[in-house]
Amino acid sequence: MRSSTVFAWTPMIVIASMAWSPLHAQIFSLESGWPQANGIVHTMALDESNGILYLGGEFTEMGGQARERLAAIDIGTKALTAWSPSANNTVRAIAVSGDSVFIGGNFNQVNGQAQAFLAALNGTSGTLSAWAPVVDGAVLCLLSNTSVLYIGGSFVTVNSQTRNRLAAFDAGLGALNAWNPNAGSQVNQLAWNGPNVLAAGIFPSVGGATRSSLAELDPSSGLATTWLANANAVATAVTSSGGRVFAGGQFTTVNGTARQGMAEVNASSGEVEPWDANITGGVRAIAFDGNLVHAGGFFTSVNGTPHTHLAVLNGTTGVLHPGSPSASSTVNSVIAHQGKLYVAGVFTLVNGSVPRDRFAVFNYCTEQTWFADADEDGLGDAGNTTQACEVPAGFVGNSNDCDDTDDGIGSGTTWYFDGDEDDFGDPFNSIMACSPPNGYVEEGIDCNDTDPGIVLGGACDDSDPYTVTDVQTRVPCMRLCRAKDPVVRQGDAGGSLRSGDRSHER
Repeated sequence: MRSSTVFAWTPMIVIASMAWSPLHAQIFSLESGWPQANGIVHTMALDESNGILYLGGEFTEMGGQARERLAAIDIGTKALTAWSPSANNTVRAIAVSGDSVFIGGNFNQVNGQAQAFLAALNGTSGTLSAWAPVVDGAVLCLLSNTSVLYIGGSFVTVNSQTRNRLAAFDAGLGALNAWNPNAGSQVNQLAWNGPNVLAAGIFPSVGGATRSSLAELDPSSGLATTWLANANAVATAVTSSGGRVFAGGQFTTVNGTARQGMAEVNASSGEVEPWDANITGGVRAIAFDGNLVHAGGFFTSVNGTPHTHLAVLNGTTGVLHPGSPSASSTVNSVIAHQGKLYVAGVFTLVNGSVPRDRFAVFNYCTEQTWFADADEDGLGDAGNTTQACEVPAGFVGNSNDCDDTDDGIGSGTTWYFDGDEDDFGDPFNSIMACSPPNGYVEEGIDCNDTDPGIVLGGACDDSDPYTVTDVQTRVPCMRLCRAKDPVVRQGDAGGSLRSGDRSHER
């Protein structure tokens, strides 16, 4: 059973977890060996449970093999799979739910059979489902879970019923249901915001209320909620995760506040948040990943810095991330998943001059500090470090070695706190260190570390009834105490308790 995954014609939204710390920067490295496309890729959808990435667009070849606007890649092997259904025109949206792969777009045939704008395919074989909804215009975005499939686009009727640009079907390839928000114009993207449905497009009204390009809809009634984030131009991307909502498009204001190309709005109210990337151009795809915001589109600068079509932004400030990748032309879709950034669109070059035909994959990670282990004892040298994404040869993840030239000297000695400064430490208050910290001693045999006149019964002798542990085990005689003078640290040196004297026994 495949997990439900949601994607749309251009905006691609996947949530993962990877944060940026200024002390440990992300490194973005371009991967090789992935299939390339001979035409535009508009959309991607990841089946996480099976590790399959589905792609749709205008291409007729992928990885040198015939693929009519639909293809699938095994992300574990980078290999094109045998999945090879065909569509006779552009595929703009894909969503995976259970064993089904839903597709939307401008086509009117799938696998050579008449099926216009919306279809369901088997996720393994690519066979066209018998489910045959009748839609009269392009489907540009899809949103699904185990209960329902929502669709958005430019259509006005579905199954001969009026459904202006938004509609919903019951789960399991079910019937058209009553959900009917009646959008005033095209819908480009759908996303969850808790139980509610976010919509992005170019509409002036939806759900029975005035809403400009962005709206939140009740998942059952289709009515607009009180959430308000009005954009002054088209919105083509929206996502919600962890109580944060990001929107992208060609707008320059949201709720009257200057926000060019992209904005963060409050998940509960729609109010504009301080985060600001100031993107010149249009944003078509967003993936919010921990404290990284990945944006794709047809833009030329970020916060005044020239940067084209693909950007990684700091999730706190909106600042362009150091080392952010770029693309030569429009990016239609981005997915961030387990340390990889999948990118698709119109581009033929990335990072300035590196050939990548409409599909590229970047590996990114958070650098960590690693410690040299010259003596190969599994303990690292705190004074010899390097920064890397993965552990380099000859390094380890700890800095516990006292002498990295001698594998017989490990993580140090146990030192005991000597509170009463009688040169004997508290056996219950110790630390490991290469050298004694201030206030610590080597012998942890003090019976009362607040009184320098009392130490632990160090004269451990199996023949003496008043000592309970042999010193050769190096376990202190915890129950017997005596006056400090005479001092016996270890062994029976004639300083054990006198027979019958139990005045200091604990």
